[in-house]
Amino acid sequence: MNPNGRIPVVVNRDAGDLAIWETGSILRYLSEVYDKNYNLHFDNIEEETEMVRPYRFLEIPLCINDS
Repeated sequence: MNPNGRIPVVVNRDAGDLAIWETGSILRYLSEVYDKNYNLHFDNIEEETEMVRPYRFLEIPLCINDS
């Protein structure tokens, strides 16, 4: 499913075979679509943005060339 063949993928058959990959994207999608009581995410996008902002770049791999 994923073009790289090694990254987690979720396919939502109820949404026209919508494929989502990358763990962070999958978790966000599942919480927004299926957590109607807001147990896993905020109901206010501004509060969520303030909470998530410091962590949004933690998943970006850093490549350092020491040569």
